[in-house]
Amino acid sequence: MELFGYEIKRKSGETKAQSFVPPSNDGSVIEIGTEQGMGGFAATGGVIGQYVDMEGGIKNEADLVARYRTMALVPECDSAIEDIVNESLASNDLDAPVSINLDRVNKIPEATKKKVRNEFEEILTLLGFRDLSHDIYRKWYVDGRLYYHKMVDKKFPKRGIQGLRPIDPQKIRKIREVKKEKDEKTGVELVEDVLEYYIFNDQGFDKSGNNTGQTV
Repeated sequence: MELFGYEIKRKSGETKAQSFVPPSNDGSVIEIGTEQGMGGFAATGGVIGQYVDMEGGIKNEADLVARYRTMALVPECDSAIEDIVNESLASNDLDAPVSINLDRVNKIPEATKKKVRNEFEEILTLLGFRDLSHDIYRKWYVDGRLYYHKMVDKKFPKRGIQGLRPIDPQKIRKIREVKKEKDEKTGVELVEDVLEYYIFNDQGFDKSGNNTGQTV
């Protein structure tokens, strides 16, 4: 330290006072300490890093959902997600957080509009949306997708949907089966039909491509 042109410094060989308590940290500093025998620096703070793979390293949807969920565990991300969910949903004890408005739909008769409104309310009831809207919206926001099993009584299908059960996105996979037929004149394969369906596996799908499961 320099004061009035004079330099004040410690004597050579004098050691600093040591303490087992680190200096006070106001939260704006990342502490990095050294450990003997390591030959470098080792971070002693709780720094967490995540990234989204844009290079195609993630091969399937389950890996992508797992990465999203891991990122949501970071305290800062969790706090931001909670703020977004709370701001997105209106809290009201009398009305549902969402509603359907068909006032500007002119080509549908009023009787049909009434049926659509009634069915919309029925779906909200089956989802338990009034009580679980926060959890449903958060799952969609983190995973980026929502799957539900529509439960229908096969003996009485006219009764409609009897229940809705959420499905973990890591346990279901969409399959697209393309049927082709070769043109006899040109020899070119033409797409005749495209069949899409879902396969569910309660154990999930491994990275080896094992898609054995129940078709839904």
